[in-house]
Amino acid sequence: MLLLLATGGGKLLQASSSLAIRDSLTLTNRTWKTIGALELLAVVGLIVGIWCRSLASSHPSASRC
Repeated sequence: MLLLLATGGGKLLQASSSLAIRDSLTLTNRTWKTIGALELLAVVGLIVGIWCRSLASSHPSASRC
């Protein structure tokens, strides 16, 4: 999860190491930022999924997250 957060953030913030990788792969800036945004959305989905599962296990009536 932390790796996705770091790599997605690096892509969106245009870190120099991230841009070097993007250029070696010959991807457009828009594509690279889209991949970064999807990585950050994956982190959000993981956090929400973990939170809802723990909520559901502690409160049976709250299983419809």
